[in-house]
Amino acid sequence: MSHDRLQAELLEDRNEIKRLKGGASTSTTPIVHKDLSLISVIPKRSGSDDTVTLEEFLESIESSGRIGRWTENDQREVPVLKLTGSAKLFYQFVMNSMNREQPGNYLRKLLGSGTGMSTRTSTTLRN
Repeated sequence: MSHDRLQAELLEDRNEIKRLKGGASTSTTPIVHKDLSLISVIPKRSGSDDTVTLEEFLESIESSGRIGRWTENDQREVPVLKLTGSAKLFYQFVMNSMNREQPGNYLRKLLGSGTGMSTRTSTTLRN
């Protein structure tokens, strides 16, 4: 290639870079991506013979959701994917027996007010 042609291509490339940089800086809304791969770090929960306590299970969901920028809906739906065995059967029973919008209230009625559930657990169930 000739020297003039290389100079012309270099100038075109520089102009393209300036244009691309200018377009990126004019955007006022930052692009935020959620990371659903963090679902894999949440342990499965069967409800019996679990090596992970309920508190640890809920904390792993909350921290993964915070780090992964999950929506509130993601944080409600992801735990269902991690239920197995009797925990999954219990969840399905509850969801079939109540208004889906208020699971915490239904569980409190089902289990009674003297269940000994922690404040954090009952707060999570309300959501």
